[in-house]
Amino acid sequence: SDYAYNQQPSKLVLPRGYEITVEQAILALILRSANDVAVAVGERLGGSESAFAQRMTSTARRLGMTGSVFKNPSGWKDP
Repeated sequence: SDYAYNQQPSKLVLPRGYEITVEQAILALILRSANDVAVAVGERLGGSESAFAQRMTSTARRLGMTGSVFKNPSGWKDP
């Protein structure tokens, strides 16, 4: 999405609409901390960045992480 493309660095900087494999996305997240990829994966899996963040928070609760609240998939501070 345009929103994912316009994320703050660090990012992978792929052209809009470019497709990568799940493995490439995981490697980009691990090796480059690619915020654009994090948002794109969140949008794909959750339907939107905020829906994915809510899903992350729900999963954290199931794992016993009661103090964790996610607002985005990239780890950027929420204003």
